[in-house]
Amino acid sequence: MSQTNSDTYEDLGCSLVARNTNRYGQVFDIVSIHTPSGDLKSQIYTLVDRTGKEDFLTKYIVGDNEESWRSYVLCQLSSAFDPKSDGKKVASGLNVWAAILEGKVRSLMTFTDLISSAEYISEAAEYGMQMAATASEEIKKFTDNELGPWDEVAAQRYLGKRKFPKAIVLNSLATAKSDRCRGYAKSLVSKLNDYSSQQKKAVFVVADQHSVSAMASHPFSFRVQADRSEAENL
Repeated sequence: MSQTNSDTYEDLGCSLVARNTNRYGQVFDIVSIHTPSGDLKSQIYTLVDRTGKEDFLTKYIVGDNEESWRSYVLCQLSSAFDPKSDGKKVASGLNVWAAILEGKVRSLMTFTDLISSAEYISEAAEYGMQMAATASEEIKKFTDNELGPWDEVAAQRYLGKRKFPKAIVLNSLATAKSDRCRGYAKSLVSKLNDYSSQQKKAVFVVADQHSVSAMASHPFSFRVQADRSEAENL
């Protein structure tokens, strides 16, 4: 799998904080997003456009239409948007998103680290389900296939018997297993690590400095170098 170098991240308005590999030799990058203007949504678009838009399977499903592509991205990122804003702005709690990689970006999923309200999580999940329901059957099928089978028994316990996109299932399971929403980032990072090991796919994580610190303290998470110059040499 090709690696994104630190210069490319700088071009995208990000900084490479650390690079690590899992047992299969796949690369994990932790990247800090610079948001001087607060326009995180545009930076996400840019990063996704530059890294995943040329993927042949995505182009087959979504086509070359710019709006179709961005609708697909928004569908995958939906749980990170404030349900009361109709998806037009990013919720203030959004500070981490992740993409399952297999050479190129294939599927996206999101999580927040600063959530304090269980009600908000419920609303955000419901909003994400509504967003996903508007996607074409092909996109939903593609997402399910890429994320693969998950713990359906646990998913039904937390989400009921309705069928949801796997990204939302993974998101919700991590939330449910955290202690009153504390340690949410650590919980989901652990899930992403498990997913990577099971599916033999790399996980690409973008985080702000607060979340990087939280993830670095997780015993099964990523090794993070505090000094960026050291990180670039990983």
